[in-house]
Amino acid sequence: MRLRLLSVFFMATMLTGCGTEYYKASYLAAPAPIMPANAVPAERDGDPRLIFPQNMDEVLYYYSYQNYAVLGESLFNGPVEDTEKARKYAKEIGATHVIMNAEYLYVGSKKAHFYRDNFYLRPTYRADNGYIERGFEKIADPIAIPYKKEFPIYKQRAVYLMKLQ
Repeated sequence: MRLRLLSVFFMATMLTGCGTEYYKASYLAAPAPIMPANAVPAERDGDPRLIFPQNMDEVLYYYSYQNYAVLGESLFNGPVEDTEKARKYAKEIGATHVIMNAEYLYVGSKKAHFYRDNFYLRPTYRADNGYIERGFEKIADPIAIPYKKEFPIYKQRAVYLMKLQ
């Protein structure tokens, strides 16, 4: 039973991508490590440059001839992720450039609820000096209306580069 719960938890974590940090969760490092002596470090206060090309392979080819090395890449499918999260992660791993691409795949959907305010009056009774006072109390009873929420799904890719000497 415990193994089954552990496997369900593991699968749920893998499917959700560990929260919303998809760039960080789906990051795969390059197979050949970069030696620190060969790397030109990124500026300490400077942010990595984001590049949004039409043809990602041509741009990667160009940067490889300009003496840039690939640190790794993030590849995932999902709703559009904020590009600032990719910039933040690139700064964290020491990348100087991030080449990003998003390609439309399909429209996804999930069940959502719209909550409408609904109130009903409940009678109340109170005894005061031998007299019974009747009043009403307003009770909130919201109504959940289910509907199908649609959102676009994109194939998103970010390649992290570092300038070499």
